[in-house]
Amino acid sequence: MPRNRRHNAVRMPPQRAPPPIPVPESNTRSPPHTIYGVMTEEQYAKYMDQVKKYRSRTRPIFINHLNVPVTVYWFRSSEPDKLYTCCEVLSKKDGGYEGPSKITQYMYGTRLKLVWKDSHGNTMHTFTKIMKENQTIHIGNDQSLQWKHSAIKMNYLLKQMVRLGGTNETLYPNLAPLLEMVNDIEIPDITENDKQNAGIPSVYDIE
Repeated sequence: MPRNRRHNAVRMPPQRAPPPIPVPESNTRSPPHTIYGVMTEEQYAKYMDQVKKYRSRTRPIFINHLNVPVTVYWFRSSEPDKLYTCCEVLSKKDGGYEGPSKITQYMYGTRLKLVWKDSHGNTMHTFTKIMKENQTIHIGNDQSLQWKHSAIKMNYLLKQMVRLGGTNETLYPNLAPLLEMVNDIEIPDITENDKQNAGIPSVYDIE
């Protein structure tokens, strides 16, 4: 009798482990282990926003070669006369590095205006633009810049005289021969920043 019971007993299939619980797609894209556990979709979105924000900003290195402090401002191309204070760069004798600062991270493309007083008390300035990571910005280290800016402005004025008909020998018999020589002057490539620093029209004036 017991032998028949064993023969007629129903055989159960072997038990398998349950399938793994599917993980949401957002969690597979986020860091698997954090001090807060697994990120939700909203937390992951905020996390990525912070990553993108960090990658789009940098901190430039200011080096002042002048014996006077320099104030750094940023401005919008649509409002070039409205300046926002960034920081002060100490004079060369005080170290020439960044001093009191309101801004430490700058977005790529930020336009800066650097302002200082010369030995005669005249306000001087130059422009620059944040273009790369940890960009080094030297202030007043090249005495030839004054000549460069003057040459750029002079070249612009001469080109304008030619454009307005200065080479017309009938109207300007004495001036025309001189202006015809303007095209013989070889001028190196001039960037838009060069134009702005020299005080002549640039693409920044029409944005």
